[in-house]
Amino acid sequence: MGFVVYFFVAWLVISIFTIIKKRLSIVENTLVFLIILILSINFSWIVNEELKLVTISKKGLDYTAFLLNRSIIIPIMIVIHVNLLKWCRT
Repeated sequence: MGFVVYFFVAWLVISIFTIIKKRLSIVENTLVFLIILILSINFSWIVNEELKLVTISKKGLDYTAFLLNRSIIIPIMIVIHVNLLKWCRT
């Protein structure tokens, strides 16, 4: 069930990103996405592997839901927020 929810949220976030009017150029959007993706992957790696604060599920669908959250949902939501903040300021 968790995979279905995360898949729907990822699909919804990507759809919202394609629909909104973007104030940043494609290069700026890509740069923000990649920086947030790098930070998100590094943060989750440190928390999971180095500090052992979280245990990741060994089930395939649950792990895929975790990857969707880490690699798609969080970075694209931050890119959407950056575009909306830029839009509100002008």
